[in-house]
This record gives sequence, C-alpha cells and structure tokens, in this order.
Amino acid sequence: MMLLLNLTQAFSQKIVRGPYLQMATSTSMTIRWRTDVATASKINYGLSSDKLNSSLSDNSPKTEHQIIIDKLNPYTPYFYSISSSNGILQGDKD
Repeated sequence: MMLLLNLTQAFSQKIVRGPYLQMATSTSMTIRWRTDVATASKINYGLSSDKLNSSLSDNSPKTEHQIIIDKLNPYTPYFYSISSSNGILQGDKD
C-alpha cells in the first residue's frame, strides 16, 4: 500500500513533527503528526489529490495526533491532507 502527500502549509498552527505513517496493513494505515498548538485532528483522503472525499477526525484538542484509516483497498495509492480546526495544515486544498 502506498500513501502520497503533496505539501502546502497554511494557518496559525504548524506541524512540527511528521506526518509519518505507521502500522501499515494491506487495508489500513496510521498517520501521526505533532503540532505546536493543541488543535483538533482531521485527515481528508481519497484516490486522487483533487478528490479527497473521505475524512476522519478527532475533535479533542491535542498536540500529538494519530488517525487510523481502515477499510482501504489493498495495493491502491491514496492521497491525503492534514487539517486542524482552522483549515488545512499540509496537503492539497480541496
């Protein structure tokens, strides 16, 4: 499985570590990152960078973020962006 990320930074919160991928299986991936300010976590993902039409989020503010994406198609490239409560921190803008 492969996940790709296009980098663009915006807004007041900053990612200070990561994002990095962990614990990959054929149908799931864990994405982790750290921000300089506690904020909600959100991942938008999809099969192309211009159609990130799925999302997962955790609304509890934190600086150590972890989102597990499951039910992915095996051997399929996915694209994602990382958001906070103020907007996209890294990745393509929807």
